[in-house]
Amino acid sequence: MSADLLTMARDQTRPARDRLAALQQRLRARYTVTKLREADFPEIATFVPGLLREVIPEAAPNLKKLEGYLRFVLSSDATAIFVCRDRSGVIVSLGTFYVSTHLTSGRLCLYDINVFTDPARRGGGSIALVLDAAEDWAAGIGCELSCLMAVTGDPERRIEALYASLGYAVIGEILKKTVHGDPNAAVRNDIATLRVGTSEFAAVIGMTERMHASSWYAAFPFRRDMAENLYRLYLPAAPGAFLAVGDTLQDFVSACRVNYFLSEQLFCTALGCHFSDAGGRDAQQVLARLENWCAQEDIREVFFYDFAPGTDHSVSPALVGAGYRRAGPICIKDLRLKAHNATD
Repeated sequence: MSADLLTMARDQTRPARDRLAALQQRLRARYTVTKLREADFPEIATFVPGLLREVIPEAAPNLKKLEGYLRFVLSSDATAIFVCRDRSGVIVSLGTFYVSTHLTSGRLCLYDINVFTDPARRGGGSIALVLDAAEDWAAGIGCELSCLMAVTGDPERRIEALYASLGYAVIGEILKKTVHGDPNAAVRNDIATLRVGTSEFAAVIGMTERMHASSWYAAFPFRRDMAENLYRLYLPAAPGAFLAVGDTLQDFVSACRVNYFLSEQLFCTALGCHFSDAGGRDAQQVLARLENWCAQEDIREVFFYDFAPGTDHSVSPALVGAGYRRAGPICIKDLRLKAHNATD
């Protein structure tokens, strides 16, 4: 990591922005960033094994599936890949991003699927240009926020210093576990029986609202209608959706099965969770139900997102107690500031 990148201020004052602009100008003398082109496919295929090893170490890349995904990206208005090459034309880093409406606020956000630099070329700052290109693309189609929440494979947390230098704030953390549930256990999936008007439905919406209010999303009003539609319409119709509500209606986990686009590996990502007591019976119960469901779905890797670490609403204590470990930071940036800074 270059020293000037590490010491770059995170604030949005004019001097800080000028220093960042000067850094980006130096980087552009060394690297070129372009949006995905079909001609990039063969070289990206050689990039995949290193990326996959950091995210899901035991998974083997599926290059045919990768090509299908790349073609999908080329045809999509909501997904993009940005490729960074050095002066000799070799790919140094790339990032895959998508824009989506946030589930409980309705705000249009930029999210990363992966951001990766060749391990032999890390520290040169190329990823800063990839992120800058993605932010410009997202701001141009109306995104208000950028939220980086991909697994980093960076135990030394150097990536957090890089993100901070680019105007991001670290507001949460990703937790991951390789699960070994019982594939023969009887698993109750509450998504099949959740109904509007029941105490269970009211409890899930109430916990979702508390989860929203305790996180950085609280900067935007909670959209109850969107939260209700998530559990009333979207999840019941989605293949591979799971919900476990604790017996006392104070703990819950909602999650979905994801087929990773680089391999045949399935994994599970949490959509929402709330634990009233980190070591409580209900917290342990809903997590055990999730892991048994994962075993039946042939899922080994589970990811959770803690948007309120260090607070009474943090889900990390319950997850760490259940064997989950930190896998990366969650970072956000206000893209409206970026649009303003470009014009003042």
